[in-house]
Amino acid sequence: MRIFLVLSMVLGFASSALTQNKKIEAADELYYYHKYHEAITAYMEILEDEKSIDRAHVTAQIAKTYWHLHDYENSEIWYEKLVRLGSGYDAESHYEYGQLLRDMAKYKLAREQFEDYVKMSGKFHLEDPLMAMCDWPQENTSVGRTIIAMTNIETGGVCMGFTNMKDALLVSHPQSQDFSEHTVYYDLATAKNIDSVNFKSPILLPGETNHSFYEGAPSFTADGKKMYYTSNASENEKYKEKKAAKKGISHDGVNVLEIYEATLENGRWVNIHKLEINDPEHNNAFPHISDDGSRLYFASDRPGGEGLMDLYVCLKTGDSTWSEPKNLGPHINTFENDIYPYIHNDNFYFSSRGLPGYGGLDVFKAPYKVGEIGDPVNMGMPINTEKDEFCLVFKDSGDCKGYLASNRDGTHGYDHIYYFNILDEVNPYDTLSGTVLSQLTEEPLSDVIIKLYEKEDDGSFTLKDSLVTDNTGNWDVVALKDREYKLEFELKGYNPHEEMIPVNDNKVPSNREKILTKLNPFEMEMSLDPGSVLTLRNIYFDFDKANIRSDSRKILNNLIKVLNEHPEVRIELGAHTDAVGPNDYNMRLSDKRAKSCRKYLTDNGIAANRIEAKGYGETQIVNGCWKWNDCTEEENEVNRRVEITILDKIVSSAN
Repeated sequence: MRIFLVLSMVLGFASSALTQNKKIEAADELYYYHKYHEAITAYMEILEDEKSIDRAHVTAQIAKTYWHLHDYENSEIWYEKLVRLGSGYDAESHYEYGQLLRDMAKYKLAREQFEDYVKMSGKFHLEDPLMAMCDWPQENTSVGRTIIAMTNIETGGVCMGFTNMKDALLVSHPQSQDFSEHTVYYDLATAKNIDSVNFKSPILLPGETNHSFYEGAPSFTADGKKMYYTSNASENEKYKEKKAAKKGISHDGVNVLEIYEATLENGRWVNIHKLEINDPEHNNAFPHISDDGSRLYFASDRPGGEGLMDLYVCLKTGDSTWSEPKNLGPHINTFENDIYPYIHNDNFYFSSRGLPGYGGLDVFKAPYKVGEIGDPVNMGMPINTEKDEFCLVFKDSGDCKGYLASNRDGTHGYDHIYYFNILDEVNPYDTLSGTVLSQLTEEPLSDVIIKLYEKEDDGSFTLKDSLVTDNTGNWDVVALKDREYKLEFELKGYNPHEEMIPVNDNKVPSNREKILTKLNPFEMEMSLDPGSVLTLRNIYFDFDKANIRSDSRKILNNLIKVLNEHPEVRIELGAHTDAVGPNDYNMRLSDKRAKSCRKYLTDNGIAANRIEAKGYGETQIVNGCWKWNDCTEEENEVNRRVEITILDKIVSSAN
């Protein structure tokens, strides 16, 4: 049932033949359109104010509405009231009550309700799977070695899906915060991670994806240029019946869910269009694109399936065309909801309520190879519980760490996003990673030499790996989870740095993760040893001028901070040019630029006797570009720089 709570926005104004008065009709309409918070309020008012009503109908509706809200405690109370009333307790109520009891891990009582359901409905083909759903969790009680921790991401009560990005999650973010009282809608937003369980406030995705109602369940192509996601087919709340189809609304007033494609251009998601595989009369949701971009998996309640929501696949036949959807078959799909497909490392993951599990939606894993999907296996506890678990994604290339959505905490069905770490003894390795920045420029440092030493049993350290940072300042190394390490950072002009990396202690976050968080990013400090030279290519001047540009003042302000913290240090500011123009002109220009930097420092409180300023013109070309027209612009740019040289230190400063 979660699919209709999670992503369906139903709009329209149909009458109900089951109701006896206008108030019940209005409440039933709210229920039909999945506005469950509003429906509960309406039904409760009817029970308080109306005497001559169909009490069994209203009681049943309240029980069902609380179940749709995943408020299991209140739903059970109202199903018990319905049982005592006797009338109105039909076959479907037995089924729903049985599912509710499974969600509360009351498997024996659930079995009794399912037995009554099979007898009353005559659906004897469901007897074996329903009994298995009650017996299986009682026979599979072992708990795996997995860390589960709640993140701080606000879901608005109902998780609408998410996917992993570099250093972030792309989530479906509630448009308002009154979700505990009213139905709210969702936009796609990026939540940057601070560590594994803490994230910064989500920022709406730039571009044209977000609209009035629901956007969620995103999936990216491997190159990050295309995104597939779920959204309502229409933004229309009111329509004329004859024009419903043109407005993207089904014949019975349902604003169905459809799958859309977006393209990343200049940092914005644009060229939004829905795929032709959508069915205007039925929901299509939760897309997942394979790594090679050739297959699109999704869930749909279109006719011809095995149950409520089934999983389908389409093959790409052109730049923007897809084959007809193909049902994944009865070994994957069930008589219940099967949703949230996801492929990772030759495995196919999805959530099902119809396969044997602990209750609610469970996450299943099946081998996957070139489009062929093997038999699914329940991922067990604690990945799964008697509540709903869905939208599992991994955070990196490994098979251990990732995120999933669940309403496992409490009795009132509030979805949260959880971090998990499967402690797999078969895979004893960790990836250590981070980013190195300059303390002065606050920009990435390339060519930083990083050495990884492993601590031996006798306390000594052995060099295990050596690497250099790329032009983004990033680095990563593979290390054993149960070993202690030492990282060394070296770069000319900066102080060397050493960091101890402890054993992964399986805490959340682990002490190892805390250290790595400190190193991501890590700012290297400039060396203050006499003779040390630090080259700055980020102090900018307008062409043919010596005035310091505003975008260079941050670097000089950081230098002022360092000099104030070390009043004994004297420096030389040396300005250099490329070989463009006459030699004597370049010498005068560089001298003016060096003195301009010196004046900025003295104007901000640094004593003049601590700073020497000198222009070198083109006398110290560093890459052989003595003839500027023999080199590219990028090669000439290397020679345009300011160098900070640490001179002899003084005992005191005129500061």
